[in-house]
Amino acid sequence: MRAASADSIKRNKQLKNYPKEGSNLSRIYNLFNDHKGELVEFTVYKTHDREAVNQLIDYYGLDIRNVSRKKWVLAGEWFGKIYIDYIADKIKE
Repeated sequence: MRAASADSIKRNKQLKNYPKEGSNLSRIYNLFNDHKGELVEFTVYKTHDREAVNQLIDYYGLDIRNVSRKKWVLAGEWFGKIYIDYIADKIKE
């Protein structure tokens, strides 16, 4: 494993874009961010909900995983080259 200095991590950390306030994408984004590393009951009723989850994964760097039919978890998040694991943080607690 390579060690990186704090300065290099700060330089590689990109500013994140956030979804437009009041949008469906913002609602789903906030739902997962409020429950980092915890199971969230979320039912995908419409195609645009599934597309929103895909956008959060592809464009916003969220590692969202479908655990079962209605249960999802925000397992981690990408900040440029840096991955923050929320599941590991819960295990340490």
